Amino acid sequence: MATAGGGLGTVVTPPVLAALLPVLGLPGTLRAAGLVSAGVLVACVPACPGRPRPAGRRTPAAGRPSAGPGWRLLAAATVGLTAAMFVPFTHLPGYAAAHGTDPAGGAALVALAGAASLTGRLLAVPAQARWGAWAVHRAGAAVFCGAFALWATAAGPTGLTAFAVVFGLGHGAYLGVAAAVVLQLHGTDALALRIGSLHAATAVGGLVGPAAAGVAADLTGSPSAAVAVGAALGVAGCAVLAAVRPTAVTGRPAGSAGAAQPPRCRSIA
Repeated sequence: MATAGGGLGTVVTPPVLAALLPVLGLPGTLRAAGLVSAGVLVACVPACPGRPRPAGRRTPAAGRPSAGPGWRLLAAATVGLTAAMFVPFTHLPGYAAAHGTDPAGGAALVALAGAASLTGRLLAVPAQARWGAWAVHRAGAAVFCGAFALWATAAGPTGLTAFAVVFGLGHGAYLGVAAAVVLQLHGTDALALRIGSLHAATAVGGLVGPAAAGVAADLTGSPSAAVAVGAALGVAGCAVLAAVRPTAVTGRPAGSAGAAQPPRCRSIA
């Protein structure tokens, strides 16, 4: 539920920036966005209370995430999938403009994807309770990567709207249970460090995906090249994610003493 805030931010920000561009210009809009973002981050700090340490109880030292093949596959899949995930948020407005949509319409498409992502995160809560976080995580990845087929064939507002909705729903489900996946597969063992490692992999994907898509679009002179790069990254990420097995990630067979229990994670294997 807490991750739904990210989807809400994507709903609000694109229309606001589109409205500021004619007034402040690009440099002024970027400065304003930077100042507001910095202010929001500072304001959020007091809203994150620390957990008091129980008196008389030792806090175990944080462990090191497993460096086994399963963990490396999960991290690699995260890089590929998030690289694909960021491509629409950066290149969808340009693609829409090339097909006759004005800047406000392009911003609306990104906001629509954000609204669908918010919905996907909320729907992931009951889905996780029924099928488990691991199954929902993989299903969300498959949905948002499959949505690139809609984008590649879209030539007008209807097709782009359908893509934004389907992509956003899968994107929200994938991200909404990411932390729960780590908890399901590993329990609380070095939980913060493991989640932090996957966030680092997400940051790498966020750098690689939009940049690679932009280079491809510039070299070919066609925004469709960005779609192809995003789709290729998504397919590669899904292929790696499909190769991850819970026993390979945890290093212990499911059901053994101390092992994390992912009883439903094979439902979409």
